[in-house]
Amino acid sequence: DFDNADYNLAYEKYKERFANAGDFNFYFVGNFDEAKLREFSKQYLASLPSSEVREDIKDLGFRSLSGSHEKIVKKGTEPKSNVLIQYRGETKYNAKDDHMLQSLGEILTIKLIEKLREEEAGVYGVGARGGLNQLPYGSFNFTISFPCGPENVEKLKEAALAQVQEIIENGPTEEDVEKVKQAQLLDYKENLKKNTYWIRALKDADYSKSDKSKVLGKTKEIGNITVESIQAVANKYLTKGYILAILYPENQE
Repeated sequence: DFDNADYNLAYEKYKERFANAGDFNFYFVGNFDEAKLREFSKQYLASLPSSEVREDIKDLGFRSLSGSHEKIVKKGTEPKSNVLIQYRGETKYNAKDDHMLQSLGEILTIKLIEKLREEEAGVYGVGARGGLNQLPYGSFNFTISFPCGPENVEKLKEAALAQVQEIIENGPTEEDVEKVKQAQLLDYKENLKKNTYWIRALKDADYSKSDKSKVLGKTKEIGNITVESIQAVANKYLTKGYILAILYPENQE
């Protein structure tokens, strides 16, 4: 595919994307002299090529696969497999659900490590993560993935799905909810000291047209994580089927 790539076209697209800096957003965070920043911006940013053209995100109607599907791939000769379980689909964006689905991923990761790695001794690493997207259309995505030996695929897949079902039916434990809340609070307090966090937070707020002041309101959001809220989001998003993808070696029966 790389041999067939049109490098002249790639360069033309590169020039096209950088031809109109008037449609760019620039973010500056940290300890700087505001007067100097204004001076440098006039000198170096205001002189960039620009026009009156402004672009916006468009939903062109493309949609990812959703519902229940299975994909088996046999590639490579190493005696190892990879398992991917993915829940996805369209939904109206909701900031609270986004946070709760992310938190569900953190809680489920704790349970999967306990079950698949420590009890079953079947994987070195396993994780779950999820969230909602607002653009170009409202959607959710929740993924469980892990590598393992080909002989353990079925056993570990069922063990992972059983952990999901446990949360759907009974919710997480208070202990696991508290672990995640404390971890999020610690991360948040540390992130507030980092320029990279502020850059990302400001960019994301502009991108989603949300209130920038809420960057300082995460402590309250974290406090709203409960057994009930996690169980509710699991029932809302993880009960509509899942996509199962498994990588096996080429010679696997």
